[in-house]
Amino acid sequence: MHLWVAFASLLACWAACIAPCKSSTEAPGTPACEATGYCSLGKTKAYTRDIHGGQALRDASEARSFKKEIILMCSSAGYLLAIKQATMNLERLGMEHVMVLGYTEKDCEVLSKELPSYGCVWDHFMLPMVGKDIYRVSKAVPLWHNRWRTMARQARLGYNVLSIDTDVIFYHDPYRFFKAPLFKDYVIINQPETLYSSRDYHHVNTANGGIIYVQNASPTGPAAWLLAEVSDRILRFIDDNFKELLKHNIRTSCDYMDQNCLNDVIYSVQAGNIIFQRCFTECIFGDTRAEVEQKRKQWSQVLGPLTRGDRQRVSLTVELPAWMAPIAGEESTLIRSFDMHMPHIGDGWKEEWGGSLYGAGGSTRGTLSQGLLDQFKDDCPGCPMWPDPESADSKAAAESTPIEKWLFAPPFLIFGYFPRGRKDQELEKLTENPSTKIVVLQSEEVLSAIEGMKDAPILFIKHPIQLGDPHLYGYKPAPCIGAMKCCIGLSRTVMNSENPQPEDAEHVQRWKGRMSGGTVSIVGGEKMPDPVQ
Repeated sequence: MHLWVAFASLLACWAACIAPCKSSTEAPGTPACEATGYCSLGKTKAYTRDIHGGQALRDASEARSFKKEIILMCSSAGYLLAIKQATMNLERLGMEHVMVLGYTEKDCEVLSKELPSYGCVWDHFMLPMVGKDIYRVSKAVPLWHNRWRTMARQARLGYNVLSIDTDVIFYHDPYRFFKAPLFKDYVIINQPETLYSSRDYHHVNTANGGIIYVQNASPTGPAAWLLAEVSDRILRFIDDNFKELLKHNIRTSCDYMDQNCLNDVIYSVQAGNIIFQRCFTECIFGDTRAEVEQKRKQWSQVLGPLTRGDRQRVSLTVELPAWMAPIAGEESTLIRSFDMHMPHIGDGWKEEWGGSLYGAGGSTRGTLSQGLLDQFKDDCPGCPMWPDPESADSKAAAESTPIEKWLFAPPFLIFGYFPRGRKDQELEKLTENPSTKIVVLQSEEVLSAIEGMKDAPILFIKHPIQLGDPHLYGYKPAPCIGAMKCCIGLSRTVMNSENPQPEDAEHVQRWKGRMSGGTVSIVGGEKMPDPVQ
């Protein structure tokens, strides 16, 4: 009996979690989307099928979009609770134009059943997991790969795509900010990778793949090429059987992870030439540490200047509009950005820059890479492609392609929970009035972030990748923390192996000892009802 009492209390907590936490600027009962006109709740159609080829992606995007906007989330059936939380959070804001991308058809059977108003799509293409270093690569990479393929395809079809992980929480309508004069001209707005402190934003040089928004991208421009290249680059490495990588002592796992590849490709749009800076500076292996460090230093000295001068990432302090300043907590803010240029190899691959890693001959394509290009053409027969960056005939076209802008979102716009709260002591601000201090928050590493804090969030759910029992761990309720009254998020990254996990009651008690007070409830059983219901 005590088990069901505990479960009932958690259900009550869950109800509080999804109750709105209105800021002082929002009228009670008014959806946040009313101000921007992006209220899509009840205005989209469910769609479930394979979107690999033909008209399927066009039909799916038409069904799930609103005013040419799509929010893209990917998930397996094992993270059902996380994606339910994410969609419910958006529904609070009046938004339902989410496309759920499942791992496989089997996953979509579960996801579409639990999310009937959304449906679920999948791409039957499965990225081969090969290479001698494949043990370094997450098993979720094929799903993440397909997320970038889908995002690239949708951008070519003229959609604005907001790709987010399922551990993301929206405190405001993001379009109010993305479409504001200050940010509307940035074609890509990306979450910066600042893992330790929001002060790191002042010199951030790394992108996080968890939150990325693409708006008004030209189908033939550098942003569209970048999205496609994040998928294409690893395909070309695999097609070459990693021969060029190994010839340069580069690990075969390099750029398998979508976020790693994104940070490699960024250098190409900055330089306006195809280069492999991250491969040469971060993926080199050798017989000794000293040898590796020496090679990395040498390559940094060669490739570094290509993204400096007028091609470097710039910092600019801007004045904020009067309505935005209270949300940012300041009247002006620093923003970091760079120009994206359409890459082209010019008169040929330059060996002094590392040459081509795409295979013998420099510009060869195999079955996997050609399959991606065919997919683009199948989506939109007859539609123009970007200038081929490896063809001498397209050099002039590439050079005349308009520049597009990339923004590393400032901390108040998009940020992670760990740096935003733990080291800057900004959690107090968030707790006092969270909905006026940040727009989009990624709750990754949340267990590490809250260690030792008072009034920690009370509910975390660990849901295994396989369909099975979720385990709920409850703690004493905290003050309203933004979009969720009694929890920050049900983060799939809570399962990160680098974090201590409450696998059993002993671990739960250990975590309880690290946190401030409260009682612990554990709910289990063979067929535990889904708390969302």
